[in-house]
Amino acid sequence: MLQREPDWLFVIDRSAAFGERANAAAVLQASAAITGSQAWQRKQVLHFDGREWYLAGGSPSAVERAIRQFSQALDAVELK
Repeated sequence: MLQREPDWLFVIDRSAAFGERANAAAVLQASAAITGSQAWQRKQVLHFDGREWYLAGGSPSAVERAIRQFSQALDAVELK
């Protein structure tokens, strides 16, 4: 059970960034707390590139791409 009900989930897969594995979606899907959240049910889960955030330190270009990705996701939600 989550202590708070998120509207959105932002996922940055550290393991994928370091080449250990790339299964953040599978790990999240295995959690009943996550899959029961409104964010998951509404498909408001954004997966960001872990390499950009962990290895490039959230460079300005990574931040710009994340903002663009979030903006596109918001546009898609507003259309529903």
